[in-house]
Amino acid sequence: MKFRQVPQLVPFLGSIHRIDPENNEYKHIIVDDEKGYVNEFGSSGKVSKKLLWYKDIDSFSIDTFRRILKKAFEANKMRYSDGLADSFLLLYSYFKNASEPVEMLEEIFSHIQNVSLCQYFLLPAKITPDFRGFKFGAFTFGELDERKLEYRCKKATSDYFERYHTKLKNRISIEREFQTIPIIAWQSVSSKYPVADSFSEALLIYFEKLSELLFEDFWLSFTEQQSLQISLGIPYINVEKFTRQLHAEKISIYSNINAFNKSIGYVAPLQQSSINISFPSSLNDRIAGKKSELLTKFGFVEFTNSEFHKTIQSFSKFIAKAYIHLDESHYDEAFLHFVIALDLLFGDKGESTQTVSKRAAILTHITFDVTFDEQKRTLQKIYDIRSRYVHSGVNIEDISLLKSLMRICRIILEVLFDLQSQKDSHLFDAFVKWIKKLDYIIVSYNAEVLISQEELKKIGIYKRELPLIDDF
Repeated sequence: MKFRQVPQLVPFLGSIHRIDPENNEYKHIIVDDEKGYVNEFGSSGKVSKKLLWYKDIDSFSIDTFRRILKKAFEANKMRYSDGLADSFLLLYSYFKNASEPVEMLEEIFSHIQNVSLCQYFLLPAKITPDFRGFKFGAFTFGELDERKLEYRCKKATSDYFERYHTKLKNRISIEREFQTIPIIAWQSVSSKYPVADSFSEALLIYFEKLSELLFEDFWLSFTEQQSLQISLGIPYINVEKFTRQLHAEKISIYSNINAFNKSIGYVAPLQQSSINISFPSSLNDRIAGKKSELLTKFGFVEFTNSEFHKTIQSFSKFIAKAYIHLDESHYDEAFLHFVIALDLLFGDKGESTQTVSKRAAILTHITFDVTFDEQKRTLQKIYDIRSRYVHSGVNIEDISLLKSLMRICRIILEVLFDLQSQKDSHLFDAFVKWIKKLDYIIVSYNAEVLISQEELKKIGIYKRELPLIDDF
């Protein structure tokens, strides 16, 4: 964003005040509401709200400024919210007289740095003797590793752990692995100019607003990274169990910020406001069991950029969405998303549902112990029910058919993992070739041409154990 192209920006920024100018031409925004706190000694208090005064210049308003700032943030791949924009304006007010307004904005944006971010979500519950943690993707759920948190706080030049370690003891934690993000290193800006003592309060608001945004990413990723295990039958861990938890604490640790000729950081703790939560005691074993099964049966460790792996990720993502709807008793939407998963996998452009039904049937009929034609009829019935729901709003009441659909998707997912273990699966056209082989087998079946069991097994067509589906 070229700030110099907006002439009204200069008088608007010049009108910014942190103290009420007692002039009717001025308006104000609440940058941060009044909020309570509890210190390390258990004493409570309140922090007064933070206001900022400004004056509209012609048609240039606070919303105009926010739109300009949003473009500048997005151009630098930084997260944006109106609240973050207001905190930016508050911090800018400490430097407004240091140079010309546009030059100062450009100066501030020159201090964007890529820094390290580590996030913790701490539940108010204490560890019990029977508690067992688990791990998936970038997330570790278990007892807080106090030594690691202490080290990270010290690296961020923060005394947070030292002050609050008593209340952190034996807490249950969801920890996300380090990631690199771009932020404005305000400390680096302040190292060049003198600022008022209240600058530290404004800096806290910036990091709190940013942390709230980044925890939205935290929960989004927490859900997405469950996709594979959910599609393999592991229970969905609903993020709402956490986001409504009273007295839970969100801690964001920013480190490797270059300022004052050294590496510094910032720790931003946020407390949220409630329900009790619980997890099956066997959850860790089930996650570990699926990982072990994928490794021993299919040699799978982690996803790569191969076409087959991207296909599996996309397929499992929509199966996971279906299970999430199922968890919330939205059976119609669950049914629909299982079908969408099949469509995305087998539905070529311009192809009919008949083609999808045939491809799914050829892969699964042997495991269901039925003929290819019988399985085709089951798939066609599934698509008929889907169409009545989508086009006429007819509810899906056949739970047995929903369970069949779930088993079909689970079998096909296992087929995909089987195929990805083959040495040529990493080739860019491997998936397309596999689909062509499936279609060849379908034509051969219709023509009553015999295909060897060995050839069928190579493309995933053989009898497997029929998946067990939990009651719902």
